[in-house]
Amino acid sequence: MRFAFAPGIYEALLNEEIPDLLQRHPELRSVFGMVDPEEEPGRYVTFLAGVIERALQQEQDPGSRLELCNRLIELLSGRENGAIYPAADSPLPARPCSWR
Repeated sequence: MRFAFAPGIYEALLNEEIPDLLQRHPELRSVFGMVDPEEEPGRYVTFLAGVIERALQQEQDPGSRLELCNRLIELLSGRENGAIYPAADSPLPARPCSWR
């Protein structure tokens, strides 16, 4: 992966790519800190959105994309183990639809 950096401040969660990126770009200055617990959910959602988007882009079959989305929803909602959680207002598995 090749990056072109414009001057500025960048924020990212420390993942497997960051140390390698910093090693390849010694001109970058890194400052690491802890994420405030109140900010964690939003930061994780942002990170996971990118991971999920890349996985869905790599999968060419629409049915397989839908299956992946449904599996993620089931995993995150606790339904894969037949758990009573989540509450009735939790998200249901995705279904394809068209808008007219």
